[in-house]
Amino acid sequence: MPTVKYYGFYYPPHGTMDVINYFSFNRPVAFYVLDPLTGPELPYDELKQLNKEDLFVIVQSGEGHSHKEFDILLDILLNQVGMKPNHITLHTACLYDPDSPVNSISTIAPLCGITMGLTENKEYVNFTPTHHYVCLNRLPRWEREEITETLLSRGLDRYGKISYASGLDVNQFRALYPNANPCFPMYIDNVVSFEQGYQTNNADISNAMFNIVTESAYEQPATRPNYSHTHTMPTISEKTYKTFLVGQIPIFVTPYHTVTSARQFGFDMFDDIINHGYDLELDPIKRIQLVADQVENICKLSLQELQELKIKLAPRLLNNYKRVQYWANNAQGNIPRWQKYFNEAGILA
Repeated sequence: MPTVKYYGFYYPPHGTMDVINYFSFNRPVAFYVLDPLTGPELPYDELKQLNKEDLFVIVQSGEGHSHKEFDILLDILLNQVGMKPNHITLHTACLYDPDSPVNSISTIAPLCGITMGLTENKEYVNFTPTHHYVCLNRLPRWEREEITETLLSRGLDRYGKISYASGLDVNQFRALYPNANPCFPMYIDNVVSFEQGYQTNNADISNAMFNIVTESAYEQPATRPNYSHTHTMPTISEKTYKTFLVGQIPIFVTPYHTVTSARQFGFDMFDDIINHGYDLELDPIKRIQLVADQVENICKLSLQELQELKIKLAPRLLNNYKRVQYWANNAQGNIPRWQKYFNEAGILA
């Protein structure tokens, strides 16, 4: 049995510990599972004393956009502790990081589980479309402002339901953003709390055929230096999983490579319906315009065509629902990737 220790967690990181205990190793090895958001509680001095050939560190977090914390922790592990880069693994909701010097095994299980637990869609329902799309933006971010204003400027708001900064009341928003577009904030119904952000029992949400998903992570261009809360690594959160749970086709306002990553987790991106070429556009502003082009294309469909399309695609939409369900109940779904990693490290029996 390997030695497994964890630091910085309120509860044992069972998913990771179960995966480690699933394997048999060819020599005594030690695994330290660390939460990157805790910092000073982590056992750096203890790690310095251990044999680095048999020591493996797993940096685990359900967050995908806490990359600053990852970078700080990795700098300490590599340069102060003396860890071997290929003995460190980031096990996070960050889906793609080609520049990381260490191994990365992304996971979507925690957020799938939370979303399945908090939404009302415990069974799949093939809702009949009454409008083309929904675009939900509870908190203000520059990319959400950009896509909202683009949709408004193209006159596409009449085809869908849009909210922007709906987590703030008017006075709160104006105090923070006095020079913003006068039509902001925009509400579909009322101010939306964090908990309500998981809910899908609103016909304005569930009866849309498409969902313009504005994830929390996005690159920040040099032209928008005053906006915080922006991150560069793609993460899929409850915003996307809600889309799959109500049988919608997503169009992503997300960082480079997000759609590609979603495919790797087994989700149907409906490439025969949507041209997701924007996913590989490096310019974050141009990417938003390419997304808006796709929204403009789907808005050319009649309501009858939307409803016929929904019936035709029902089996594929159901499969996406089942895929969320699979990840929500199967933390060991990542075992093949761990097996490949441990094989490459030469430690499997």
